[in-house]
Amino acid sequence: MLCLCLAGLAVLLAGCGRQAEVVVETTPPGAAVWVDSELRGPAPQRVVVPARGQVHLRVSQPGCRDWETVITARKAPRSGRLQVVLERETSCAVECRSEPSGAEVHVDGELRGRTPLRIDGLSPGPATLVFRLKGRQQVERAVILGGGGAELQVDVALPSLAEAYYLQCLEEEPQKMPAYADLAHHYVTEKRFDDAAAVFARGIRVVLTVPGIDASRLWSEVQRVTTVQYQYGSEVGVKAAREAVRDMIEGLLREHPKGSGPLYAKYAEVLDVLGERQKAEEAFSAGRRLYPDDRELAAVASMRGFAGR
Repeated sequence: MLCLCLAGLAVLLAGCGRQAEVVVETTPPGAAVWVDSELRGPAPQRVVVPARGQVHLRVSQPGCRDWETVITARKAPRSGRLQVVLERETSCAVECRSEPSGAEVHVDGELRGRTPLRIDGLSPGPATLVFRLKGRQQVERAVILGGGGAELQVDVALPSLAEAYYLQCLEEEPQKMPAYADLAHHYVTEKRFDDAAAVFARGIRVVLTVPGIDASRLWSEVQRVTTVQYQYGSEVGVKAAREAVRDMIEGLLREHPKGSGPLYAKYAEVLDVLGERQKAEEAFSAGRRLYPDDRELAAVASMRGFAGR
């Protein structure tokens, strides 16, 4: 009987536990206090811990590592105050550049600015950078950001959607002259003069080997480069574009010595604008001997003052 009484008293005493009250304070002050996934507000915060069960506490502050713990009424601080010291989170930076510039940079889905761009205060660890620019393919980079103030540099080239389209057109229709002209035009506007010259060469090879193709659009584009109807930005760019056209035609004439009237006409013209007058006259004369009635050669003779032989 005595044992039963003692057991009942123990159960009664256990059921008479009291709840605890804790004031959460933080360093730095004002950190956000969460109680069981509910945001209570900035510290200091009064938290009631039930007599039975537990409370999950989380404290967060931008630039600091989150702090978490689980407390019960029995393990609550006797002083009634819980002082939380948050550790400063090590940050890092990333330098973002793109070609062309002006691309939007998104870090884990958040827009941070346009290239060229330096982003500071990032948390160490994995991150996803996305570069976006109108008319360009989106480029995504998965990176690992380092701590200790380490800086990462990310350089990307944004492929042109137009370039991919024209290349696909030429893959499907190799004799489509407007596609050669449009792709070369695109490369020139991007100051990719060697690429433009290579496209011109591809198209002209087709013209020289497949009779009856209308290449007026292609020849017109070559002349536009030669006569500077583009904005190259500097005399260096102008000269580079002309030299690319000159070298391209010289290579074609080595492959196809007879060439064509328009090819000799464009060759003489670009040599003349580059200041190679004697060589230009020789090229014109060679073309006139092969194609005495060619209209392109006649037009160049009138414009450039070639007498021909």
